[in-house]
Amino acid sequence: MHFARVTVPVLAAAFALLLQTGCASRLRGEVSYDDHADFSRYKTFAMTPIESGQPASRTLAASEVRGALEAKGLRAADQASADVLVHVLLDRRHKMKLSGSVGGGGENVGMEVWLEDRSSGDRVWSSWAAETLTDSLVAAEEIPKAVAVIFESYPPK
Repeated sequence: MHFARVTVPVLAAAFALLLQTGCASRLRGEVSYDDHADFSRYKTFAMTPIESGQPASRTLAASEVRGALEAKGLRAADQASADVLVHVLLDRRHKMKLSGSVGGGGENVGMEVWLEDRSSGDRVWSSWAAETLTDSLVAAEEIPKAVAVIFESYPPK
């Protein structure tokens, strides 16, 4: 399987949007996808349980991801019949890889979302957003911003 790797050029647009709202975020992200997958055939999704992060963050992340997929035209379904299964990872890492290079010191917090073709079991799309952990980050504010960055390039064109 061949995956296309695209640095998310839409981050500039996301930064502009965030600056308009008076927020200076340092979110970075990247998207990967199977360039042979036919994304037009994916009409339904099912969320898999989120097992990472704090309970409140998991609940918010699930709600935001669900909303983003519905805004893209997908409908929620049960896991046995969904076209894609949605996986979410909320994570902290020391020195995360950002745009082809290793980020600066300190700890990064981020979110990754990937879609698995339920019939084949193949990962067909994934994206992440992350930024440097600071005391001023609030999950309830950052998770919606991360989801916006993550889904900016879905579906791939």
